[in-house]
Amino acid sequence: MSEHGDMNFQVTALNDLRAQFVQALEADVVTAAPARVARRTRFEWRRAFAVPAIALAIAVVAIAISTIPWSGTPTVAEATADVAKTALAANYPPDDWFTYSRSRQTQQHLSVRDHKPLLERTERRAWLSVARRGTIEIRPLRTPAEAPTVFAYPAYGRYRIGDRTYTRREIDALAANPQALVRQIDVEAASVGRGEGDSTKWMIITEALRDLSPPLPATLRATLIAELGTIRGVTVLDADRDPLGRRAVGLAFLDEDTRSTVWFDRSTSALSYSNVVVAELDGHRGPDVQIGDTIEQFELLESKATPTAPQP
Repeated sequence: MSEHGDMNFQVTALNDLRAQFVQALEADVVTAAPARVARRTRFEWRRAFAVPAIALAIAVVAIAISTIPWSGTPTVAEATADVAKTALAANYPPDDWFTYSRSRQTQQHLSVRDHKPLLERTERRAWLSVARRGTIEIRPLRTPAEAPTVFAYPAYGRYRIGDRTYTRREIDALAANPQALVRQIDVEAASVGRGEGDSTKWMIITEALRDLSPPLPATLRATLIAELGTIRGVTVLDADRDPLGRRAVGLAFLDEDTRSTVWFDRSTSALSYSNVVVAELDGHRGPDVQIGDTIEQFELLESKATPTAPQP
């Protein structure tokens, strides 16, 4: 049979079935009203049973699917490469402008009186520039409220990375050869010894990216972000938002007794959130410290470029 003949045969058969169904339905309406009531009762019972059964089946399938690893989960190298691309595309202010940032910081200290852990929370507002003297305000978050401590930031044009301070000329030279900065960081991390090179490198890079100095040039920021993906033990966090609900890429690093996480804003590449918590009890932090206790936390609340800054 030809293709068209086969199609015509299927259409004819379908029409015959439709006609038989209509005839049976009409006969049921005319001659079997009492039976229809019984069937309706059975139908309603089946429908009442079928809806939960279908919902249960869908739930089972959904749970099964959720347990299958998603092949699209990025590796550490892929995640850091994506943030690095965002850093390269970001706009940086002119040298004579200021980068304004407002952040909250939490630090754990041991009480001098009873050696119990205390959390000191502060809010920091900073206006940092490459070419002009900046200003920093630090206000303790206590009750009752205290006035902020305001002081000038004289080290304009200086960049702190690890144990070294760089001039703008040195930073410009490194921006043209970013791997030279990576080698310097590797040398400093290796000098620590005692198997702490990876944790030292993590600390140097994350602190440099926290913009406690004027923002680094785009090529250096991108290189340092990508370099985090090469540190042994770094993993990608499953969540796609930081703890404050902003879309971000999260990384984690497990040290000997602490777990550190950092989050990078997806739209700006800024380090928007970081924290360090106790991951293992080894006794040197005191008997009152528990697993999960915060040691350090940083929250970037606001950041923008501005041509002016208040003077202390």
